[in-house]
Amino acid sequence: MKLDTFLFFDPEFHRIVNVIGPQGSGKSVFVYNVIVNVLHKKQKIMLMLFDEKPITVIDRIHKMSRLELYQIHDDLIIVDGYSQITGVTSSEKYSVNSRDLSDISIGLSKALQNKPDIVIIDPFSSLSIHHQEQSFIMTFQIILAKLR
Repeated sequence: MKLDTFLFFDPEFHRIVNVIGPQGSGKSVFVYNVIVNVLHKKQKIMLMLFDEKPITVIDRIHKMSRLELYQIHDDLIIVDGYSQITGVTSSEKYSVNSRDLSDISIGLSKALQNKPDIVIIDPFSSLSIHHQEQSFIMTFQIILAKLR
């Protein structure tokens, strides 16, 4: 059975939450409901994408939230780790090469300057496929320390 995982930082309780489950178990629905709730509270949310086009995600959030697109764009900070690996130029302010841990770290650090209330890495599990375990762990320990 293939397991996927999302990772997000919950600042209210100062904890990192890892959502793990098999395909079709409702992880995406859960994460998108978190995003919609945060946007309705007019809080900032940073979403790092590795397996989907940003426009697809924005469209899904728009349909779920019934917020205007400008409201979503005002509070949703997207770090696009998808477009570069597909050979497409990203239209997002923050774009990273998901196969380069230093580029991911730099991109996340820049996006974190916007002081998001919640950070979601979607899906976290796909990153571990492309990187050596020790390098991957060290990079994300640094990133997670910045979230606290």
